[in-house]
Amino acid sequence: MDADAVQSIRDSIRARLMIDEHQLIDECKNQAAFYEEVSSNFAQIKSDAKKAKSILEFVKSELERSIRSEPARFGVEKTTDSVVSSAVVVQPGYQVCVTNLREAERLADSVQAMVFAVEQRKSMIRDLVSLYQCDYRNMETSIKGSDKLSGDTRADEITNSRRKAKENLDNG
Repeated sequence: MDADAVQSIRDSIRARLMIDEHQLIDECKNQAAFYEEVSSNFAQIKSDAKKAKSILEFVKSELERSIRSEPARFGVEKTTDSVVSSAVVVQPGYQVCVTNLREAERLADSVQAMVFAVEQRKSMIRDLVSLYQCDYRNMETSIKGSDKLSGDTRADEITNSRRKAKENLDNG
């Protein structure tokens, strides 16, 4: 996969990372499929990086064989391991393969970061659902609307409400 295709994938993922807190049910339902999609893209790009590494190793072995069989063609007098290795790394074909491998690894790393972001998204959805279950929005509004000077909190309101209910039962 080329860099433009990977950038397009990353842009698509980034656009879908935001969570619509008013659609938590849909967000929960779609999270697994979203994670699978991103992970699948990562696996493909990681596979491309492994393929680039295999090509590099193949080119290296072919160059080593060629250098050993025709050292003069490559400007080599001795065919010791260190001399052959030094001659391989300066060959243009080898340099192209190294560049391709580095780019493939960079692309894989960038998509792996997106996988981590989708994992974080899962945690954020879980936290939002927990807040929703605790009626966070109503509690937040209640606290904002309460008398801040008296120090009333949601817990105080609940305690007072229970106390009044018990008094009514005792009096009734």
